[in-house]
Amino acid sequence: MGTRGYKMYRHKKRYIRYYNQYDSYSEGLGLDLLETIPKDPAEFQTWLTNTRASLDTQLEDWESLDERERSSSATYSISTVLPWNDLHIQWVYEMNLDHLVFLINNAPMYRLDNMPPYDIFVEAISFDSFGNSALNEHTPEEYRYVWSTPPPPVADATLRDYKTSAHHYVCIRLLEFHVGCVMYEHSQFLQQLDAIPDHYDIPDPVLAIMSNLNDSVRLRFLESREWADMTKNRELEIDGDSPPEFWWPQGDLCALLCTHLDDQRHLQAAIVDISRQILDKGSTSLEPVYCILFSALHCSIF
Repeated sequence: MGTRGYKMYRHKKRYIRYYNQYDSYSEGLGLDLLETIPKDPAEFQTWLTNTRASLDTQLEDWESLDERERSSSATYSISTVLPWNDLHIQWVYEMNLDHLVFLINNAPMYRLDNMPPYDIFVEAISFDSFGNSALNEHTPEEYRYVWSTPPPPVADATLRDYKTSAHHYVCIRLLEFHVGCVMYEHSQFLQQLDAIPDHYDIPDPVLAIMSNLNDSVRLRFLESREWADMTKNRELEIDGDSPPEFWWPQGDLCALLCTHLDDQRHLQAAIVDISRQILDKGSTSLEPVYCILFSALHCSIF
């Protein structure tokens, strides 16, 4: 009856949101949206092209509005900030046209170019071990979302520099307890990491989680604060439009937020990059400089 929700498109890193007052549950608004997405590949491509063109027009119109005009509508908005469900909004459906993924309550669910039939669409919606929306284990593989982005190329010269000094670097495991604490509340954002091509495209909520975890690893590693200080809840806020190239939390510590640290070439390239940053700083101190490479899913400390 009064189940509120959002119908939403992601297009060119913008979220185009429409408010829905009634029947937003999966058997209501969910199936209504499913019916609009063609199953035939040729028809889907036509739908995708037309939808993107329509959204391009909406983006242009939105840019021409002033703040008063933009805030005048309670049922429609365009933003770079991801809307999500809460006590007032029970269901959020996102058709991600950038990665061709259908998301429910901010969790990636289905391939937008191969949506399931009605019965599977409804019955497959479940929860993961953190309580977030997820597909159940019986969902056919052909309907599951796929949005992993291949890592960008790495120059062979960079890897040659890495191999000449590889014996200086040691990888250690991230503190599993603290990762679990942070993931319990914010794990749904970490699901976005597979779709991020490089660190300049990391969305703000994920940057905040990475910064939070990075601080915790740093503080525990150097033992400069009590454990209680690290386990306090922190607001997910990040200043700036993009992450810094390198971050010096203190004089003897250099950090770099990365992606694709599970790829050996990118791990080695990141080690070379952060090592060059330390050398370029030109410190005359004989004290060691600690380095952290961090992608939320992987961490290298040396």
